[in-house]
Amino acid sequence: MRIPSPEKPVAQPLQFMWERHHEMARRLVAGDKPGDICRDMNITPSRFSIIRRSPIFEQYLNSLSIQATNSAVDVRTRISECSPKAMEVLEEVLSPIGKEKFDARLRVKVAHDMLDRDGFGAVQKSANFSAVMTADDIERLKSRRQPMVIVNP
Repeated sequence: MRIPSPEKPVAQPLQFMWERHHEMARRLVAGDKPGDICRDMNITPSRFSIIRRSPIFEQYLNSLSIQATNSAVDVRTRISECSPKAMEVLEEVLSPIGKEKFDARLRVKVAHDMLDRDGFGAVQKSANFSAVMTADDIERLKSRRQPMVIVNP
């Protein structure tokens, strides 16, 4: 018969990283929740915690975070550099000369997209709306409504 030890075993930190550990770090940097990572990779939260606190894992995670940040900054810089060229293309599509070169559907789509980006997008309708009204509220609304005028043709 085995007698349980009163002391908990000491968790051993990682000595080197396997591809599985790299995947955990990539998913953390991508914003996945630790619980989702544990479930998907079939490990316990306590084991994940041990791996996560390991110095080699933390170092790798920090390097991935720095790479992700630098990559995002690079993409933003490239987008900023391309924006004037993109604006010229959009203006060409919408110009009077563009009527002859571009399909009307494309011109309308470009116009809608530009208005949307400028804050004049389509009205968004809410699918879930509920209100609690008292009898007094309903009577007040009835009194404010406009009388309906029927016109005989």
